[in-house]
Amino acid sequence: MSDIDAEDRSREPRGSAGFTLIELIMALVILAIGIMAANTLVVGVARTQRRATVRAEMTEVGQNKLEELRAFATMGTADTVQLLVGGSLTVSMANHADTVTGGTDRQFILRWEVGGGTYDVRDVTIRVLPLNGAPDDLRDLDFDTRVLIL
Repeated sequence: MSDIDAEDRSREPRGSAGFTLIELIMALVILAIGIMAANTLVVGVARTQRRATVRAEMTEVGQNKLEELRAFATMGTADTVQLLVGGSLTVSMANHADTVTGGTDRQFILRWEVGGGTYDVRDVTIRVLPLNGAPDDLRDLDFDTRVLIL
């Protein structure tokens, strides 16, 4: 290295080799915005996952009740009172409503309405309503079927 090169380097302004304070602050602001966006995404995914879990549990509870009513129809026992024409989807009525606990300890209200069909056929509609531990925007879920009473 020559003495001339050493002199030229010593004349370079200090701080030209690093970042300025403004550049550092701008990088931190951009990083913070990215972290907030990622956090919002994680919260949204968690909310969607919770809704899907509750909806799946509501479906399972409703299908179990449908199977129970179908079983009552084939037994010819006193339990067929649950298949008498009547009931309501909006108000709990005797022999046409039930409260059940799902697999994750959430409770659901089941209400069913039985309509008269031809001969021994009943049109059954079951409504599953979340009682606790469900997202506020998750509404009821309805199931419709026909049951043949033997």
